[in-house]
Amino acid sequence: MWFEVYKQGNLIIRGKDILNEVSIDNELMLAPSTSIILPAEWGKILDGREEIKLFLDECRVFWGIVWGISLDKKAETITLDLRHCITEWQYRQISVNHAISNEALNIVYKGDKVEKNTGNDEAITASGFTMSVSEHLTDAQIIQRARASAWRISNGDKVQITGVALSAPITSAGSYQVTFSTAKGTKLTVDIDAQDTVEPSYDPIDDPTVVDKLEDIFNDKNFAYAGWEIDFQDGAGTKMIDYVYSRQNKLEALTQTMEITDNLWWRVGLWNEKKVQIGKFGEKKPYTISVKPRGKTNIRLIKEPVVEYDFENVINVATVYSDKTDGGMGSLTLREVYNDPSLQRDKFPVVILHANVNNERDYTQYISQYPSLAPNNEIEYAVIDEESIALEGGTIIEGTYSFNDFSPFELDGKTITDAKRKEAAKTVYNAIIRRLVQARRGYNVSCVTEPIPCDLEVGDRVRLLYDNSIFRLEACSNYWKKILKIADWFYVTKIGYNYDQYGNLTNSLTLTKWLRIERETDNTL
Repeated sequence: MWFEVYKQGNLIIRGKDILNEVSIDNELMLAPSTSIILPAEWGKILDGREEIKLFLDECRVFWGIVWGISLDKKAETITLDLRHCITEWQYRQISVNHAISNEALNIVYKGDKVEKNTGNDEAITASGFTMSVSEHLTDAQIIQRARASAWRISNGDKVQITGVALSAPITSAGSYQVTFSTAKGTKLTVDIDAQDTVEPSYDPIDDPTVVDKLEDIFNDKNFAYAGWEIDFQDGAGTKMIDYVYSRQNKLEALTQTMEITDNLWWRVGLWNEKKVQIGKFGEKKPYTISVKPRGKTNIRLIKEPVVEYDFENVINVATVYSDKTDGGMGSLTLREVYNDPSLQRDKFPVVILHANVNNERDYTQYISQYPSLAPNNEIEYAVIDEESIALEGGTIIEGTYSFNDFSPFELDGKTITDAKRKEAAKTVYNAIIRRLVQARRGYNVSCVTEPIPCDLEVGDRVRLLYDNSIFRLEACSNYWKKILKIADWFYVTKIGYNYDQYGNLTNSLTLTKWLRIERETDNTL
């Protein structure tokens, strides 16, 4: 296991003296994090916000940002709090009341890749660095730091470095160069600015590139953070979005975008690239978890599975209402979905739960509520989760969800149409289905296994072969027992990677029957 440190996108140094075991948990729609302990001298190089790549094994890299540093003077070590680089999406926000009207997801989220500097045929210049003469670095250490900068460029250009030369020993302040010869016969130069002391700059506004970046912030209409690849799977890119965002950072907006759908999620993995995947997931991978010896398709259990069985917060009939109570043009219920059965999904019917409600005031003296004007605010509509009712042995458990950002709207001052109101009602309906699935009784199996294959990710499905008698608890309904017998496929909703100090890996997996996460419990959409 080893790591690389980057500042402003430039590789400055590599190391391998990690002093602790490394543990990383990865879940859907959550930025993974971890921490590493290094000798205290690394504190001279790190001051926060650096990007660190942990090369964990032959196929996994944790790309993190230094989010915190703590010093243990007694042990002479520093601990780095590392958060996955997708947390940089929190640096930027979506403007207030930013409306997305009938746009495909792959238009709203246009990803890109950082282009590598290819230089030219005559000479290549890599980004240099500043150092303090008082550091008393040896020539070899200086060349090592220069090589790190050169490596980033040469690796992009597929240039092989064959020789190296330092322009002069660095014993006093001044400008120096490290020149690398390449197999092509060209030169690759790294500039070094040696100073008596190196102080951090707190007045970067004089840098014209910073001003350019500030201007880019106000002109940026893309919801994706610059430099990221967006990998749409399962046709997710064609999903249409109709929503008004309210001053959220880009990571919050990404999660919110997924939560207004009924079946889309985002995930990141231990990849050596800035890439986020969006999709339905649930791919059936050809792997089985069992007590059998490890094989090409078998993942061996090394501990007894632990079963968590939770039916405390079940909701299977969801009443839906808007926080807007004026009954005006922008008010919204599920009337349009109720009136058009083609908009409803199988096993999630919309029903009238109560009529003649909202009897506090009679609005008919002010306006007659024709269908083209506004929904009927004297009727309560509800969505039923038939699968959850079956799991509960026929017991109906009602809950309520409110929404305030789904009201129909038109851009450029256009009149709200029936079609627009129907789109908004459909969005609410999809979001409610997602919440109902999240509110089903929980059935999680936690497993500790030998190393999992490199292509197994959170959101995938695997088979679990084990003595099901331990799962058939007395509290299970007959329908639930039937479900367990029919299918041995489980979603992987959480993966833990645990590396000891020798780099040996064990994994911990959380398996569920439905793709769900425990964090989606808020009753406000």
